[in-house]
Amino acid sequence: MLRAHGLVLDVRASASLAPSRNPTCIARTRDGERVFIKSAVTGDPGVDVERAALSSLLEVRAPVPRVLISEPGLLAIEWIEGRTLFELRRRPGRGFPVDRAIGRALARVQRAGARSLSQRVPGDFASRAVWTTPEAYASASPAVLGLIRRVQSDGAAVKRLAWLLQNEAHVDRGAVHGDCRQPNVLVRGKSVTFIDWEASGLGDPARDIGMLMADDYRAWLAAETRTEWQPEKERERHFAGLLAGWEREWGGEHRERIWWWLAESLLRHEFARAHHLHVVKEHVVTAALELLRDSRA
Repeated sequence: MLRAHGLVLDVRASASLAPSRNPTCIARTRDGERVFIKSAVTGDPGVDVERAALSSLLEVRAPVPRVLISEPGLLAIEWIEGRTLFELRRRPGRGFPVDRAIGRALARVQRAGARSLSQRVPGDFASRAVWTTPEAYASASPAVLGLIRRVQSDGAAVKRLAWLLQNEAHVDRGAVHGDCRQPNVLVRGKSVTFIDWEASGLGDPARDIGMLMADDYRAWLAAETRTEWQPEKERERHFAGLLAGWEREWGGEHRERIWWWLAESLLRHEFARAHHLHVVKEHVVTAALELLRDSRA
């Protein structure tokens, strides 16, 4: 039994969730309320970053889960019923009205939390691809090295990735989620909630919307399953809805950076594939580099 802040959680009867970089489970309070628990792995700051982010965002009434237990290395939050955007995209007759609501909710949480977060969102892939250290080269697999070499051989792509990293502190900054993918967006009716803030910080708000759009772009370009695949017209409709909602709050002057961050997210995904599976989808890399060279971007 876990006791903290007046809650009694029966972790022994909890259900294990999908693999995560930090251990997670679902438990119940003695009142029957479902609770999502996340504990930190030694040396991984993600849980504590999320604890701080949720605490700050809740103060400004952002659409994030309510925190029940907050201790160093331990976070328990309310369980929110609903479907992830990842699930909704794969349902027959995928609906579109939710896109505008998600875009607007994302912009609002970014604006609301802009003065609350203190740390800077990490650069991750772009910094490793543009300024690769000797240590990174020495430890990289052949697939990772091939991907890095291909990116670094494209001068226009490197220039724009470097621009994103060097100028992120100077654009309109917001509370950036940092891992704004479809599985981290919960939808219930007209309500939208953003979960898993382990990679959050202050940064370019275009980063999040670009990453969210990259999931749809990848589903059109390189779907893993038949139900995931999206026709181009459907993808464009999703984009239009997300951008309409997001730009209602932020304006349209960020559009070119959104495409750059979309491309960065595609490359980031292929970097993970190269690292864990030792393969990359070359046509996805090609598409990402073309987006970074595109005049609209």
